[in-house]
Parts: sequence; C-alpha cells; structure tokens
Amino acid sequence: MNVLAEIRTGLVNGATPAGTAWRPPSKPDLTNRKGPKTPAGEIPGRILIVEDNPTNRLLAEGMLKNLGCTHIDFAENGQEGVEKALQTAYDIIFMDCRMPVLDGFEATKQIRISEGDGRRSILVAMTASVARADRERSAAVGMDEFIAKPVVPAALSGVLQRWREREMKTADAPRPDAVDGTRDDAIVNLQVALANVMNDTELLKFGVDSFLKVLPPKIAQLKVSIASKDMNAVCISAHTIKGSSSQLWATLLTEAARELEALAMSGSLRGAEAMAERIEIEFARCRRAMENIDWEELEKRYPQQ
Repeated sequence: MNVLAEIRTGLVNGATPAGTAWRPPSKPDLTNRKGPKTPAGEIPGRILIVEDNPTNRLLAEGMLKNLGCTHIDFAENGQEGVEKALQTAYDIIFMDCRMPVLDGFEATKQIRISEGDGRRSILVAMTASVARADRERSAAVGMDEFIAKPVVPAALSGVLQRWREREMKTADAPRPDAVDGTRDDAIVNLQVALANVMNDTELLKFGVDSFLKVLPPKIAQLKVSIASKDMNAVCISAHTIKGSSSQLWATLLTEAARELEALAMSGSLRGAEAMAERIEIEFARCRRAMENIDWEELEKRYPQQ
C-alpha cells in the first residue's frame, strides 16, 4: 500500500497518519505569516476591525497582514469600537454594519461626532447586504467606503491604496490657518458670515448662540416627523434648518438639509432617516467648531469698519 493510500485508510478509520495522536486545531499564529505583500512593503497605518464574527475577524486579519499591515486592533461590537476609536487615532476602521450592543451605523455616527472638524479616520462599511438603503445610510452616517461580504483581498487592497494616496496629499498640503476656530470652511465659513454682518463680531456671536440653542430641538422634531411620515412637517423642519445654517455659512449642514427638503417636496421620504442622521452629524461638527471660536482673535483679524 502506498503512502497516499495509507493516509486515506487512516483518515477513513478515524486514525491519524503514522499513528500520531490527534490534536484539535488551534488558532493560527498570523504574526509572522508569509504571504504576498504590497509593492511598497509594510503598511504603517493603524487599523481597527469592528466585527462580532470571530471567523470574519480572523480572515480579515490574515488578509490585511498579507497585504503588509502590522498594526491591527479588534472590537467585537460597535460600542467597543467607539471606545477604542476615542482612545486611539486609527487611520482606517473596518466596520461591520450589523452587530449586537451597538450596530455599525450608530457607532460610525458617534465616531464622526467625536472627531468633530479635526482628523478623520477612513471608515469602511463591511456588510453582507448590498441593498441601496444600506449604502445610502452608510454614506449618511459618515462612512467613506462600502465593502460587500464576503470580503476579498482586492477590496481591502483598494482601501489601503486610497489611504496611502490621501496621506501623501495631506503631507504635501500646507497647514491651514485656523484662528477662527475651524479648519474647514465647509463646516462654518466664519469669514464670510462675519462679512455679511459688516464684521460686527458681537452680532455674529449672538447669532451663533441662538443657532446652537434653536437647532437641537428642530432636529429632534425633524426625526419625529420622519418617524410619523408627516411629509409637510419634514419639509418645514428641513427648510428651517437649511435657512438657519445658510445664514451662518455652514455649507455641509445647509446642503444636507436642502437635500432632505427637496426629497420631502417630491412626495417621498425614502432615505429620509439616513439624511436626518447626516444632518445630526453635520450639526455636531458645526457645534464643535462654533464652541471653539476665539472671538477676540476673530475681532482682531477682521475689525469692524
């Protein structure tokens, strides 16, 4: 009997080759696992995988390490993912959408709010669902990309390559001048808002304070109206939010509210919940920027004529 036949016979009869004792398989050590690397070699970025399925976590880890990643952390649910994201500035977060405790959508929303107008991780949705509604909601809560399960190396490699390109552009870009409290004019363009009130800093401050008090209940009412499918109320609330934010040149918030208003005016509320979540996120970013305004410095830079 040849060797192959002996092995087959042993396996059929429940024995192991050469009479060795059977041992249960253990988790493979992927620390020094050999595999194909990306052309640029080791990838220094910090990565967080938020996934409740241990098999999926293991496979994602193996594929990323084969692609050159060496700094990989894990979270087993959305809440744990949020906590880790608050503690560590991850470059890329791969987020499962359907998890216990806190799902990936809500976790992403909380992470984006905590980031404010500062550094933003690349957030990638990982889900077995390819429904258009899930894609829309992923984008609305702040996810940058969408990967369908089963996850394949090519999809992960694409994400890593785009991250590298972004890092190269960031490194070459000049540092923004941010004495007015925001590093992104699309969040709140204070220079233009101030010019519209003839550089009256006190008047603008009064408007900002009013905005921060009025918007939260308006957004809460908007969500209630969407839940009750009150088309007219949704339209009115979105219009109010759009008007207030446009007056202060909060461009991203204005655009989010404008899109929801247009949707309601068209007679549909499909995707409205996701749009409301986007409005909530953009308002949180506005609030953080506005609360950090250095009014004295702003007045010195743009004196009233």
